This record gives sequence, structure tokens and C-alpha cells, in this order.
Amino acid sequence: MQHSEPPDADSPTGSTADRHADSSARQAGVFLVLTALATVLIVVTRVMAKADQPSLAESLAAISESRWSYGISSAARMTSGITLAVAAWFLVRT
Repeated sequence: MQHSEPPDADSPTGSTADRHADSSARQAGVFLVLTALATVLIVVTRVMAKADQPSLAESLAAISESRWSYGISSAARMTSGITLAVAAWFLVRT
């Protein structure tokens, strides 16, 4: 009885499941990087909008003065949440 070693995942004879898991992990990594970039955008635009004030009234006044910046921050927050969920979906598939 001959024992053969399992094929290397990088070799063309690697199993389809191994290649699928590697692909899913790479795609998850891309979405995690996109999540990090969106998070940086959130922080930068919130600082630009000066939205983090000691009181709610001051925060609302700052937001009303910088609507575009705060809007970008909100869009980036939504994008960050979506990309994080997509990354999690790819990781579950590995």
C-alpha cells in the first residue's frame, strides 16, 4: 500500500476546496483592507466637521456648518459596515 502526501495547495493538483478557501481568504482580506480605509475616512471627515463637541448643541451646530464633511463621514461609516459584513461572509466560507 502506497501512501501519497497530500498535494501542495500552490500546485496545480491542489484540491478545489483548498483553492476555494484560499480565494475566499484573499477576498476577505481585500474587504478588511477596504474596511480599514473607510474607517480612516470616517475619522478624518469627523475631525474636519468638528462634530465631536462637549455638548449635543455644539455638535449639532458644528454638523450644520459642515454638512458635506459629516455626510461623507456617514457614507464612509455605512461603507465600512458593509465591507466588514462582506469580509465576514468570505471568512465563514474558508
